[in-house]
Amino acid sequence: MKRYGFKLLILVFLGVSLACGGGGGDGTPDAVLAAGSAHSLALFSDGSVYAWGDNAEGQLGLGYEVDRDTPTLVGAFSDKDVISLAAGAAHSLALCSDGSVYAWGYNDDGQLGLGDDVDRDIPTLVSVSAIRSQLLKCWRLVFPCPLL
Repeated sequence: MKRYGFKLLILVFLGVSLACGGGGGDGTPDAVLAAGSAHSLALFSDGSVYAWGDNAEGQLGLGYEVDRDTPTLVGAFSDKDVISLAAGAAHSLALCSDGSVYAWGYNDDGQLGLGDDVDRDIPTLVSVSAIRSQLLKCWRLVFPCPLL
């Protein structure tokens, strides 16, 4: 098998996160990837988060809404310990080691969990009570029960 100078294999699946690469030999991945309908995110083992693709709704989290055709560092996470990423069609989410969740991008249906329908072009902290409230609403839709 021919070895190239990179370990990152990028596969694009709508709304799927993937762990890729061989890491440093200890079983940890080189990157965790997430893909929306036309944007992608990568979390590398050094903690850096990169985004690229369509940015019409701010889903790259760069503070502006210009598309990027190369991976671009998401500076908002320079002082955070991001452990996982997820992407919807045009919004993105990050989970940090302290349990905090950040959301950004398209929000016309309130999918960011911020209590409004305003799009965000920078990662914005989601309150834990808002997350619990959204989970409870979803749970009630799937399993209607008067006790919940």
